[in-house]
Amino acid sequence: MVNSKEIELDANEKLETWSDVLDSVEDELYSTYLDRCTSEKQVLERRENEAVSKEKVLKTLEEELDSKTKNLNTRETELDFRNRSLGEKEIELASKEKSLKRMEDRLKLKRMENDLLKSKSLSGEEDELGICSRNKLNPKETMFQALENELYNLRKAVESRENELALKLKDLKYGKEDDIFRGKLSNLLSELVSEHKFLYPCTNEFGSSNPSQSTEDNISSKRSGNSVLDFRGSFGDMDKDGRNSRSSSKRSCIDAKIKEENEGS
Repeated sequence: MVNSKEIELDANEKLETWSDVLDSVEDELYSTYLDRCTSEKQVLERRENEAVSKEKVLKTLEEELDSKTKNLNTRETELDFRNRSLGEKEIELASKEKSLKRMEDRLKLKRMENDLLKSKSLSGEEDELGICSRNKLNPKETMFQALENELYNLRKAVESRENELALKLKDLKYGKEDDIFRGKLSNLLSELVSEHKFLYPCTNEFGSSNPSQSTEDNISSKRSGNSVLDFRGSFGDMDKDGRNSRSSSKRSCIDAKIKEENEGS
């Protein structure tokens, strides 16, 4: 009997210890489960918030897409309208081009008729057809012909004026410079004449026609510096076009005097 009681007490103690262990394990499992559930709940809440924010973003994107589609639809309608208007304008332009082509053909025919009539009138050929066609000339066509003639006359006048201006420009470019050069040469000539007294008998404006022997001696002494020859060389091409008759006469006098001096020597 005693042994059975001891065994029962021992068993009860073991049961109590095991129950305590089970309670502790249960508490630990519950706490871990609770923590896990809490963390999973937080994760789910965060994901839900992210989903809500993404949904809002998607709604805004859908709204933007709707607005863009509306804009595209309006642009498409505008483009369709413009295309229709352009097509109409192209048709109008094609019709206008055809009408212009017909008008050009008519003008060509009328010009040919006018040329034929002019040729007949110039050659003296007059027939009933020419007279009838001349009587049927359009006043607009005659006005057009008059305008063409006036334009031709204006072109001729402009061409003649351009030619005149070109000639004046050429004279200003070359003749004026030539005159300035000739003026400088005439000044140089007057200076040399004042130095060399042998030019007096050659021209009436410098005194008597009988120079003294002292003047010729003075000239022969001055010719040692080749002043007369230098002057002749610089003056050689001055009067090819015959503009300065006084200079050409003075040059002939210089040549005659040099020839006399050479013969005397």
